[in-house]
Amino acid sequence: MGNKGNCKVSVIVSSFVGQPFSKGAANGYEIYSITEADRLLAPYLKEAGITPLKENYGNWENTGLDGHNWRTLSFALSEMYAQRQSANKERLDYMLDNLEKCQLKNGDGYIGGVPGSKALWADIAKGKIDAEVFIKRKMGSLV
Repeated sequence: MGNKGNCKVSVIVSSFVGQPFSKGAANGYEIYSITEADRLLAPYLKEAGITPLKENYGNWENTGLDGHNWRTLSFALSEMYAQRQSANKERLDYMLDNLEKCQLKNGDGYIGGVPGSKALWADIAKGKIDAEVFIKRKMGSLV
C-alpha cells in the first residue's frame, strides 16, 4: 500500500529528532522489538471492521486502552529510523500500511484502537458528552 519511500516515516520522525526523550524512545524500541506487529495492529483492524491476523495483547491492549502500545512503539521505531536509518523502517512501514488500510476502510481517515472509539468521537463532535459516568466512578457510585 501507499508510498514505500520516506514520506510516511518523515511525518512522524520530523517531530522527534533531537528531542529530550530520544534516549527513552530508543529504550522503548528495545522493549518493543520483541512484540508482534500483527498483535499490536489487531485493535485498529478490529475497530475498522477488518479481521486481524492475530489477537491483540492482553492487559491494556484488550481492556479499554486497546492500541496504546502501538502509539509508544511508533515513536520508538521512528526515532530509531531517524537516528540510524536502520531496518526498523520496514517494520514501521508494515504497520503504517496496515493503519492506512484502517483509514481507507473507515472512509474518513480515522484510526483508533479503543473499542467503540469512532462512535465516541462522533458523539463528542456533536457535543454529546456524558461526564456523569466519570464523576460517579470517581466517587465510587458505580460498581
